[in-house]
Amino acid sequence: MNLYSPEQSCSDVVAEGAQAYVGDWSCACSCETDEFNSCDQATVQLQLFEAGGCKGPAAVSVDLTSSCQDFGGGEMYSILTTAQGPAPCDSSPTLNAAPVLPTGSLVLCNAFEGSTCGTGACTSRSEELCIHAEGERECPDGFERTLLYTSFEDGRECSACACEAEYECAGSYTLANQGCGNAGTLTLQLGCTGFTTSVLGGQTASLTDPPAVDCTSSGGSPIGEVVAAEPRTVCCAP
Repeated sequence: MNLYSPEQSCSDVVAEGAQAYVGDWSCACSCETDEFNSCDQATVQLQLFEAGGCKGPAAVSVDLTSSCQDFGGGEMYSILTTAQGPAPCDSSPTLNAAPVLPTGSLVLCNAFEGSTCGTGACTSRSEELCIHAEGERECPDGFERTLLYTSFEDGRECSACACEAEYECAGSYTLANQGCGNAGTLTLQLGCTGFTTSVLGGQTASLTDPPAVDCTSSGGSPIGEVVAAEPRTVCCAP
């Protein structure tokens, strides 16, 4: 048998295959989140600073809830109010895969077209004599080995994606029943009040304005590979 390149004519193909398979691919992550119309489920933290402008270490930090709670004691504080709400982000990778292509394709043809041997064994005197067999095998001494593959296993995929959500609530919180029983309300803009005021305690009442949700994706790296399969060993005289 002779090993021919695909460009040569071959009237009697006995084996053919690729020496390898390749296929480029890339991955992309996308994040989707529900759009919240309000910050009712936001986690609101109140930080009280003895210095004006919310400077220095916080003297008191408390998570505001819908239950009345005591904090402070009538002291003068600058107030920093922040709100972070639930922002689940669902992430999914997208695989952009090019078709798998064979490389180094070769065709194995009969050595002499139209030759006959009659009975018994027929051998060629050609210096390009080749023998072949299914599977990955060793060649006899003096022969050069070529592996041909007739199929491939596509193991290209993407690693998992991750999404980091940032959920910011705008507007203001209104605290009712100062001191847990005393009349009066205190409306706190989100952020630092920038001045000092007396804070006794309170209860979460409402938060105005819709939230802003932003998701940042990460991960989604290409992993795996295209692996040639179903080998055939071809041994040729050099």
